[in-house]
Formats: sequence, structure tokens, C-alpha cells
Amino acid sequence: MTIDTEQIARTLEENGFTVNTTPDALHIHDVGLVESDRTVIHEVVAEAGRQIASGQLAGDCLIVTLA
Repeated sequence: MTIDTEQIARTLEENGFTVNTTPDALHIHDVGLVESDRTVIHEVVAEAGRQIASGQLAGDCLIVTLA
């Protein structure tokens, strides 16, 4: 069973991120381009049994589409 984006968003919020969701994407606000931010995002998504299909930076918002 895969975890839905709402549950992934809650976990990211517990790690200090501000997140909005769509059914297949996460809009993560105020993301820095630091390795630690990207590492946490990848780890949370992987632990949820999902994969990142793509990531696009739009200003200070990272749009992560899940596979």
C-alpha cells in the first residue's frame, strides 16, 4: 500500500516544511537549495513507498510530482 500525498505532507510539515498537495504532487514552500532539504524530502517520500517522478523549482516553491 502506498501512502497518499496528504500523509507525506504531514510528515514533511513535522520536519519544518510548509506543504500544499494535489493528488499526485507536493508543493513544498520556502525550500532552500541545500542538500539537507532535498535529503529529507527524498527520505520521507521513500519511506512512504513512493518515488519522485520529477521536481521543479518555481521561485521558492519546489513542486514534486510523485510516481
